Amino acid sequence: MISSKSHSRIAQVQLSGGQGGMAIAGISEEQRGGAGGAGRFRVNGNDSLNTAVFPAVASSYSGHSTDTITVAPLRSFTLNGYGNGNPIDVYLKPESGKWEQYGTVSDYSRRFSIGIEIPCTDTVFYIVTAQRISELAFENEKNPVSIFSPSGANRIFAPDPPVEVPIWANAPLCLGLNLQLAAVYESPFYHWKGPNGFESFEPYPVIEQVNGINQGIYTLDALVFGCEVEQGSLEVEVKLPPIISIGRDTVICPGMNFVIGPGDEFSSYLWQDFSDNPIYYVSDTGTYHVQIVDVYGCEAEASLKVGYLCENNFWMPNAFSPNADDKNERFGPVGNYFNDKYRLKIYNRWGELVFDKYDYNVFWDGKYKGQVAKPDVYIYELTYNNPKDNKPIMLRGKVILIR
Repeated sequence: MISSKSHSRIAQVQLSGGQGGMAIAGISEEQRGGAGGAGRFRVNGNDSLNTAVFPAVASSYSGHSTDTITVAPLRSFTLNGYGNGNPIDVYLKPESGKWEQYGTVSDYSRRFSIGIEIPCTDTVFYIVTAQRISELAFENEKNPVSIFSPSGANRIFAPDPPVEVPIWANAPLCLGLNLQLAAVYESPFYHWKGPNGFESFEPYPVIEQVNGINQGIYTLDALVFGCEVEQGSLEVEVKLPPIISIGRDTVICPGMNFVIGPGDEFSSYLWQDFSDNPIYYVSDTGTYHVQIVDVYGCEAEASLKVGYLCENNFWMPNAFSPNADDKNERFGPVGNYFNDKYRLKIYNRWGELVFDKYDYNVFWDGKYKGQVAKPDVYIYELTYNNPKDNKPIMLRGKVILIR
């Protein structure tokens, strides 16, 4: 078959046949095979043209056309087109399979449509339509039974579905927050199941103010790109708010300063003066307060009061930050220093001795065996002689090393 396509805005078309044969110069028309016939004239698609065909011996055919489909993300779509009312057969072929008739459209007027559900066997498919011919144009002539749409075939791409239904949750999350579950792909149905008898048929269910009974495995049955895949699942963990401290109420003398902080592992900090640093430098009396939020959304707060008292000769800070910024670089007694030697020992949380020195003005620089010690809570022991009776006194406490 050789065919061409033309577009025209006029209401009349004149057709003429070819010369026939090989049209070799110098031989007669009879030798060339005679003149060609008027051929066939086909009117396609979305129009209402009452076409006049000249000469009358040319046969006319009202063809059909279809929309072009290239992507079927859900593996289901509606194929639309125009025809002359004759039945239209639809054929479908997966890339790795054979052509098969999918269905037939009949009993329509001009505009037709058919719902297509492509299987989950391949990601590339081909679809064609053929409109049946109910009347023959000429006697004793070979006529087609059906004629394909002008596009011939549509190539359809469908995404390859994953092995498991993809789902998401804002978990782990803190006690008392709202758990948000989400199906990642659109589906005609959703079926969630979870702990404590949870069940939902929504794509984005929410469980308000979760607690311990809401943690566990959540599953979702759904279609992904129109295909059945394995049930999606995820584990939800509910976290408890942390317990924090910035030290006990204490006192300072004029000129003294020290650093406080709950630790540097939290997501956000808010101090009483709206500063947002992990540590705070104390140099005056008052109430110091901090609110934190951790990575799970849990909130916690702590505070201490600092008063004024100078009867003691020194003060042991509860945190220091040896990070080379020339502020609180070392740990030891601050205030009025001793006139005599004293011993300072530092232990890590496993009881290992990381620092031990007996001398004047002893301070720990945050190193252990010449290496930078990791941020953590350490135990200190300070031993000195009471200046009143020269008897030894030992103080024990905690200090936070902050980087």
